[in-house]
Amino acid sequence: MAREWPLTARSAQIERFAALISPPVSSGCVIAGGPGVGKSRLAAHFLRLARESGMAARKATATEASSRIPLGGIALLLPPTVDPRRPLEAFHAARHSLSGQGRRIACWLDDVHLLDATSVVLLRQLMDAGLLFLIATVRSDARPGPYTGLTRDLHRMDLADLNEVETGALLEAGLRAPVSLSTRRHLYSVSRGNPLYLRELVMGAVTDKTLTFDGEVWHSADTGVKVTKRLQDLVDWRMANTPPAAHALLETLALCQPLSLSDAMELAPSEVVHELEAADIISFSRADRRTSLTLAHPIYGEALRAAMPPLRRRTRLVEQIQRMQRYGFRRAGDALRLASWQLEATGTAEPALLTRAAAYAAYGNDNEQVITLLSALPPACASVQTDLLLGNAHRDIGNWREAETFYRRADCRSQDEATKLAVVSTRTMNLFWAGAQVEKALEVNRAAYGQVTSEYARAMLRINEAQMVAAAGDPVRGLEHLANLPISIEEAEPVIWLICAAWEAASRAAIGQTARAIAISRRALAVHRAAQGTADLPHPVSQAISLVMALAEAGRLQEAVAVGAKAYAEVTSGAHEPMIRLWLCLQMGRAHWIAGRASSARRMYAEAISIARSRGYTKVMRIALSGLAASASVLRDPKAAEAALDAIEDYPLMGFFAGEERLGEAWLHASQGRLSQARGVLHEAAQSARGSRQAMSEALILTDIARLGQPKETLPRLEEIAHGCDGALAPARARLVAALAAGEPAELLVVSGELETIGSPLLAAEACAQAALILSRAGDPRRAAGAANRSRILAQACGGPRTPLLDVTPAATADLTSREREIARLAAERNSSREIAELLHLSVRTVENHLQKAYGKLGVKNRVELSRVLNA
Repeated sequence: MAREWPLTARSAQIERFAALISPPVSSGCVIAGGPGVGKSRLAAHFLRLARESGMAARKATATEASSRIPLGGIALLLPPTVDPRRPLEAFHAARHSLSGQGRRIACWLDDVHLLDATSVVLLRQLMDAGLLFLIATVRSDARPGPYTGLTRDLHRMDLADLNEVETGALLEAGLRAPVSLSTRRHLYSVSRGNPLYLRELVMGAVTDKTLTFDGEVWHSADTGVKVTKRLQDLVDWRMANTPPAAHALLETLALCQPLSLSDAMELAPSEVVHELEAADIISFSRADRRTSLTLAHPIYGEALRAAMPPLRRRTRLVEQIQRMQRYGFRRAGDALRLASWQLEATGTAEPALLTRAAAYAAYGNDNEQVITLLSALPPACASVQTDLLLGNAHRDIGNWREAETFYRRADCRSQDEATKLAVVSTRTMNLFWAGAQVEKALEVNRAAYGQVTSEYARAMLRINEAQMVAAAGDPVRGLEHLANLPISIEEAEPVIWLICAAWEAASRAAIGQTARAIAISRRALAVHRAAQGTADLPHPVSQAISLVMALAEAGRLQEAVAVGAKAYAEVTSGAHEPMIRLWLCLQMGRAHWIAGRASSARRMYAEAISIARSRGYTKVMRIALSGLAASASVLRDPKAAEAALDAIEDYPLMGFFAGEERLGEAWLHASQGRLSQARGVLHEAAQSARGSRQAMSEALILTDIARLGQPKETLPRLEEIAHGCDGALAPARARLVAALAAGEPAELLVVSGELETIGSPLLAAEACAQAALILSRAGDPRRAAGAANRSRILAQACGGPRTPLLDVTPAATADLTSREREIARLAAERNSSREIAELLHLSVRTVENHLQKAYGKLGVKNRVELSRVLNA
């Protein structure tokens, strides 16, 4: 973490200041804003810029104490012999002292609103005389006073808190590494973009180890906020002038907000309530004819709770419980609020209230609260409902084994078919995805066949099995299961139908039926949103997971990422919906990889890994780690790629996206010049994808084999896949490989345009690079230069990845054969001739012969010169 966080989102102010200190120089500027917004940080930067422009630099700070002493705030600017009781003499002495320095003085004056009147007059005179350039900071809520005569004609810069995007940029600059999207959202929601609060929150979380770095991204455990000493002091200072009559209200708000206006008026006189609102310590909101009060900033509540003694905390809770019990439950969330207060204050609550509150907490995905509430439930009061609630909560915080305990107990309690179906569906998903217990999940589902009798219930179990079979790596068989149902899928229970729809769409996308997959996903998303509020359903954007995949496989890559990002924004608060966040990250990472945006792909794969590790979701780890390794490899970060591949063996195969778990291994080989090894790995991966009948994964892998030097070998199968698939991506891949195999520059340039249109700039750049190489060999330097320039522009749009097709430099390697080029690259990577021979299964003499021919064609004498030419 950086010692001093950089300035962000202040470029407009910095540009304006640069204009202010350029001739003719103005009298100065005033920076206004609330506490912690960064006034002093910006003023310090301005003072540094003024010094660099040739001014002398001074700093003074006005305080409450100095405001009672004439010239007290600017004593450091005056000669030590000045008598502050004689202002005219002080002015002449100060003017003489400043004039003698031979240059203008830039003075940063902090908290100018605390300046005494005598200092204001003296500074005004010095500014009017052209001796002083003032950089003043003032609180935005400061009342008018003597200082306004000093700042009235200065350029005013009002600083606001950062927005969410700016907060994310500051976090990543301060932490010097990417920060997960969910963590950025969490920290923004608590800090509200206040830079000082944000930095203190981060420091507290890093110290508390709730914010950790996994080598790729910073990720928060989402377990609340650590209030640092400085943060506590800031809030204490903010609350220092509140009257004693406000304390009960503020403490109750910290524990129980929002409060009704009537409750607030019981706790504090109306004039105190209005005073707190005017001071921006509390805020009012109105909804459904009900006026509520909350603290104006989340940090206030965190700090007030942290400072509250236990006995007073209990007293405030009991008082609010009594108030609520007087008028009963009026809102849906009142049961949850009352139950949680009773547990904290007394350690117990009515079983019916606990169950009702836990159901509401589950609806809001507050898993920790569900566990807290139901852990207080007497064993005799447990039920299928409470077991399912506990199972779901433990599953979503990463305790799949604990979840299985509650699911198994709920399974045993199930008395009717509807309950049995709900329990089995949830239990198998936990075993399959969280526990990677594929056979156990299928066994539980099959065992339920003997426990139900209706045709409908058996069909529901068949649907559940179908989606597990598809997810385990056989989408075709999964679709066959769905085709042979005794009932229409539309007749199924909403929960099962929606799960089935998601996996039917994903399965059809995997085999190339992208148009139908997109239609199913869009319909399921609409149905799911209409059913939102049903406790058994996950968040509706779960349907966007298969939609992102289907759009990507259809060649609508930009739309795929946009849909994924919009969906992710709905589920990035706190610990909500970790499985959905995980899958959205995975699908967006894959879409970015298909497009060739390696940096973006790496970011999304890293976030998926972070979520999966924190929640114990092992089933997806191989695909995510492989994607991370592949992305890091083309970005020339072999250490990160090797670290990901070292971890990959600890996790089971997923089955879906078969073969793609080898991409990281292959691209690491390719980045280090071992193209034969890379192609060997990919041939095995392609066989795996073909064996599981996942045509689009196979097409992706075959395209990579072609990009690494074997287009003719992969073309027939790619054309066969393209013929059986809809959408633009599969045909574009086949045409690219056909153009590479034929070596036709005109066709390469045409297909480059097609690939750019569908949102795959990396493949488009590679097609242009190969066209440039062929045109250069053919003696057409003008067209070769144009194609090469276009390739560079497209590659830059991807973030600067490097692949073998892009590494070809026409001027350097135009005359090399593909084998000479491969050996030259390996030699440039400092591999010995014997090592190259072993890698390529050639004799050492053959390697040396190819190397000498490459030396002659390139005009170099040794490997050092060879490396210099190839890396130029």
